[in-house]
Amino acid sequence: MKLENFFSSDLYALAEEIKRETFELDKFNINPFSFVSPSAYDTAWLAMIEDLNTPKPMFRGCLDWILSNQNVVEGQWGTHVDGNGDEETLTSTLACVLALRKWNIGSLLVHKGKRYIEKNTERIIGRYNKKGSCPRWLVLMFTGLLELAQQRGLHLFFSARAKQIINNLFFQRQDILDREKLFDVGFNRQPLLAYLEVLPSKLYAEIQKDIVEKLNQQDGSLFQSPSATAAAFMLTHNKKSLAYLQSLVKRCPHGVPQIYPLNEELIKLSMVNIMDNYGLGEYFGEEIDHFLHETYKATDLMFPGECELEEAREFSRKLLEKNGFINEKMVPSFHIKHEMSTPWMARLKHLDHRMWIEDKDSNAFSIGKASLIRIYSHKLTHLASRNFELRQAVYRREMEDLVKWVKKWGLNDIGFGREKTTYCYFASSSSTSLPFESATNVRTLMAKSGILITVADDFFDEEGSVDELEALTKAVLRWEGEELKGYGKIIFRALDDIVKETAETCRKQHGSDVTDHLRNIWRETFESWLCEAEWSKKGHVPSMEEYLRNGMISIAAHTIVLPISCLIESSFPQHKLKPGNYDNLTTLLMTITRLLNDLQSYQKEQEQGKINSVLVHMRSHCSLEIEDSISYIQKIIDSKRREFVEHALMDEFSDLPKPCKDIHMSFCKVYEMFFNKKNRYDSDTEMLQDIKKALYEPINIRK
Repeated sequence: MKLENFFSSDLYALAEEIKRETFELDKFNINPFSFVSPSAYDTAWLAMIEDLNTPKPMFRGCLDWILSNQNVVEGQWGTHVDGNGDEETLTSTLACVLALRKWNIGSLLVHKGKRYIEKNTERIIGRYNKKGSCPRWLVLMFTGLLELAQQRGLHLFFSARAKQIINNLFFQRQDILDREKLFDVGFNRQPLLAYLEVLPSKLYAEIQKDIVEKLNQQDGSLFQSPSATAAAFMLTHNKKSLAYLQSLVKRCPHGVPQIYPLNEELIKLSMVNIMDNYGLGEYFGEEIDHFLHETYKATDLMFPGECELEEAREFSRKLLEKNGFINEKMVPSFHIKHEMSTPWMARLKHLDHRMWIEDKDSNAFSIGKASLIRIYSHKLTHLASRNFELRQAVYRREMEDLVKWVKKWGLNDIGFGREKTTYCYFASSSSTSLPFESATNVRTLMAKSGILITVADDFFDEEGSVDELEALTKAVLRWEGEELKGYGKIIFRALDDIVKETAETCRKQHGSDVTDHLRNIWRETFESWLCEAEWSKKGHVPSMEEYLRNGMISIAAHTIVLPISCLIESSFPQHKLKPGNYDNLTTLLMTITRLLNDLQSYQKEQEQGKINSVLVHMRSHCSLEIEDSISYIQKIIDSKRREFVEHALMDEFSDLPKPCKDIHMSFCKVYEMFFNKKNRYDSDTEMLQDIKKALYEPINIRK
């Protein structure tokens, strides 16, 4: 057994453990709230409720949760349990200490919790002296909890500096109480009554009637806040609020969330989103499919048969808006900046997985009274980290084998053009999420083809004489290279090896012989390169139609994608391997990749005396400036890209098998990445940092 197979088995075992714990042995009857991280703060408030008939805690499970979930090293509740920030950890720890103090239990935990609060208050709250006022929720919660601690005889010893900071908090709280009314609801702001548990006790008498009225008007809760509702019940013994709390604990027996209820479909979709963003589809494929099937059933989702992409995008926006996503505070700014800086089409899956795994806010899906509400994903993050680093180990080994192949056929010593072995393998391994155990052939074929295409394209563009180019093209057309010499012989031998390897793998896996199809695709490609070389040497300027007809072949996107499609899918329709008979999805890919390349290389090609769609358009319209032609080509790309996405993602536009559509999409994203705003492929340094992250640097989980 290979070492990576051993570790892969270990990861599948961990995935099964997560399934048993998370899906409660029945993936078809799950409790969505089991995915939501518990709030130590709200759980503590339920733990403080006294049974109506005996002097015991009404919700003993909440008290047990507190006893079991303190960070034993530092003494706090929160950070290592549900991923909250320092501020919420401070309030959560104080609330948990108060709950334990009320029942005179866990004296050692109380001591550790007190020490954490005393040591960290100045650091955590003092940082706001530079930023300005503390967050409103922190002011209300921390001051209210300190008052409650004083009432219960819990003595906290702060430094002089911390005392000054705390005094300032009380001034800020008074300003809030003077300025706001109990039921005022501002943008992204809970009303004061939602913080009932920490409001000054002197207010209770005058607002008790309002509280009861509010409880009866709604579902028995105060603004769906467990902590505020717990305080309301202790104050009023309202039967409706008791029913709410009992329902809450029944659904969330292992610690309660900040808000209840939450949109259950949103929780499930968020869980699916995390699994996908973490690159764990191969471990949870059945669960993901079930979640998605169940949730669309729930929303009666149906796209119009002929909808445009803009309509689909607008539908998605409204769906997200309905569920509370379109809100600056709902989604961490890190995610927004990433989405804005790099278009989705220009991002590679492997690197996206790393970004999501490393981001401490990647599991956030909504906002609570004090902070983001998160999916409980500690074990998922651990699995994803190990899975990513195992992939890196597999990819590095495949990279080493690829380098040996390049040396074997002499492509590294060819003496001209661009040496892009690392770039090509990086692109092939990072653009797909195919299982690392079974997709070695796919990744190496994509990389080998990219390397050879780069070398051959440079030979036709820069190095080869007319006679050499004609001889090589004729040899490819005959598929007989014995008479070739020099660079032409090296290129042909490597090409023949790629085709033989691909055809043999297809024969073993699917029982089909695609040798002639593969050769014909490469023949067409070499003829297109020769045509461009002849145009350049003769100074011929073709029409735009003539240029694109040849250029969409010479970019050689289909030369890579179609053989890979044969490898991964036995049902790939072989008639769509024939030149001139390609699927519309393939044709769109060929067009987009050609124009993307042209948009970022026209200056270089203009200096070399070669043609390009940007230059062809400008020369055919004498009154236009280069910026006008750039804009024209960009509009074509935008239009074709929309059409391409429709064909790739919606069944009615293409009958290609889904894995083949996915490969088309992955390859398009590779080109979008290489040519997004600049020509990264021709740079010796632009890709280095991404390559390090993809293949070499270990995951760094930020706390």
